[in-house]
Amino acid sequence: MKYSTIIIPKGRIRISDWRYSCRISLINIILPDTLTKIGNSCFYNCENLTEINIPNSVTFIGEDCFYNCISLTKITLSNSIKKLNPNCFYNCNSLTEIVIPEGVEEIGDNCFCGCLSLKNIYLPSTLKKIGKNCFFNCPKHNLIPHQDCNINDLL
Repeated sequence: MKYSTIIIPKGRIRISDWRYSCRISLINIILPDTLTKIGNSCFYNCENLTEINIPNSVTFIGEDCFYNCISLTKITLSNSIKKLNPNCFYNCNSLTEIVIPEGVEEIGDNCFCGCLSLKNIYLPSTLKKIGKNCFFNCPKHNLIPHQDCNINDLL
């Protein structure tokens, strides 16, 4: 079945690996504030997904979660996440800005690799590690660290 919007019901605490991958018709997804885990490759290759608001209840976003979501323009991340896993937003070509919330300590390898339109990347003071090739092939990127974040120690 093809749906342009999916509403995850309140009470759901996790979305399994690959659950909504390759849903080309998916444009919008609404996540409940009971959700704590979004599995690996959950929205992999959802080419028409445009926006995602990850509620603060979410503590885990799996690897490759939004890989190749080429129409994704806006991401609001949970402030409960400690790590952005590898390849999480790989090849999200339409993404222009990302605010990494306070509390995130690590950005995994290739996390934003291939985000061709990504310009402003706001980094929190809590950040301790940036993985390999995290911003590779992001020709326009501009890292904007929090005043307490020593970017030179991370690169």
